[in-house]
Amino acid sequence: VELPNNMPLYRQPLFAQIVIFPFVSKDGNYHGYSESWIKIKEGEFVLSDAGAEANKERIFDLNQARK
Repeated sequence: VELPNNMPLYRQPLFAQIVIFPFVSKDGNYHGYSESWIKIKEGEFVLSDAGAEANKERIFDLNQARK
């Protein structure tokens, strides 16, 4: 049975992992292994008309919606 879904679709934020391997700088200083996560793109709600085609969806940026 197909049920109607009236909830807006939320696209998760996009993250990237940065890995820095151990190295010795020009000054002779040793830098150990480190890793960080950075956010590339904020999450967003995707709102569309249920009867519309999928390629005509309207995307609202969460940061713009807060204003």
